[in-house]
Amino acid sequence: MLTALIAEDELLVRMGISSSVPWSEMDIAVVGEARDGLEAWELYQKYRPDIVILDLLMPGMSGVELLGRIRENDPRCAVIVVTSVDKGETLDKVKALGISGILHKMTMKRDDISEAVRKVLDSLRPAQDESSVAAMQEKKAWEDFLFGDSPDGKLFQA
Repeated sequence: MLTALIAEDELLVRMGISSSVPWSEMDIAVVGEARDGLEAWELYQKYRPDIVILDLLMPGMSGVELLGRIRENDPRCAVIVVTSVDKGETLDKVKALGISGILHKMTMKRDDISEAVRKVLDSLRPAQDESSVAAMQEKKAWEDFLFGDSPDGKLFQA
C-alpha cells in the first residue's frame, strides 16, 4: 500500500482534496494532513510518504522550501503542487526541483485531483513492483542457502 500526505493551510481546500480521491480504491493510505509547512515537514519525516500533495504558500515553511527538503531526502517521492500561482519564478523553481503535477486552486475540480493522483500511481507502481521482485529474489536466495537448495552452497554468485 502506498502512502500520501496532504499539506494545505486552507481547511476547505484540504478537506476537498482529502474527500476527492478514492484513496482506498487506489490502495493508498493518507498518513497525515498538515495545516502548515512545519507540521508537513514533521509528518513527512515521520511517515516518509510516497505521495505529497503540497500547497506552495503556507505559513511556517513555504511549500518551495518543503519541496527542497523532500528532494534532499527522497528524489522519487511524487509531489503534486497545489497553488494559486500560475506563472513566474516560484513555479519555475518547483519545476526545477521536480514535481509530478500541478493543480491550480482557482480552476481545479474534484476529478482533476483524482486524475493527478492516478497519473502519479503509474510512475510509482512500477518502481514498487521492481523493488518487490528484487526482494523476492533475495528472499529466495536466502531460503535456498539456509535450507540447502543452493547447488554450490554459496549464497550469491560473484
